[in-house]
Amino acid sequence: SMKVHGFTITEQDQPELFKLIKSVSKKINSIFPDNVILTSERDFFVSSSNLRLYNHKYDKKIKGNSLCIPLLVFKVLTKDELTGIIGHELAHFSGKDTQYSIKYSKIAGSLKKIFKEFKRLLKATLYYEGLEYGLFVIYRFFLLMILFPIIFLHDNLIKKNILNSKNKELRADKIGSSVCEKKKSFISGLCKFCIYSNIWGSAESEIFNKRKSVKTKKTLTREFTKLLDDYYANFNPEKDLNNI
Repeated sequence: SMKVHGFTITEQDQPELFKLIKSVSKKINSIFPDNVILTSERDFFVSSSNLRLYNHKYDKKIKGNSLCIPLLVFKVLTKDELTGIIGHELAHFSGKDTQYSIKYSKIAGSLKKIFKEFKRLLKATLYYEGLEYGLFVIYRFFLLMILFPIIFLHDNLIKKNILNSKNKELRADKIGSSVCEKKKSFISGLCKFCIYSNIWGSAESEIFNKRKSVKTKKTLTREFTKLLDDYYANFNPEKDLNNI
């Protein structure tokens, strides 16, 4: 299971957030997630796979469809921008994208195991003592004859997945922008999220590097706020756009 640092929340915990998610899911004809998780991760994402959710209180497996929302967004996004990005994520449920990801992962994982086994067999042929050269060549030839079609299938699977992923993201973008009151909110939301995600990454590095050497009372949100103030003081949109 994929590890996620955060907490599951209920409608009692965050009634306004749940109201927003329900409204968006109804508008785009998507399922309402089984789990809404606030995370200290940098990205929004949805998943239909099992997740391993951990924090200072518990470490447990989460099943079902999950919507993961990074805490940092509540500091930087407007409600309309947040609505658009949540719409984008929920669109992955309505498009059955998460189910496709599970199937793709299983196939890709199987092919990876096959590659690993063939690599072992090919390497082993080099150490077969007493094997006649002719038999050695024939054995390796047949191994490669089986391997090449698998490589061809694997390469095509990757190409197809890249194309599918792009199309699924574009579809989710269209749906996400459709639930915003202002279309530009979706654009500004994604740009802001890109920039602030980088700042959040810098805050993480600062905290973890300090904790390795000395005990620190710094927290991610405090460090993020400090770096955010520095960012505003040295605002350089051209640099940001190049990074994005």
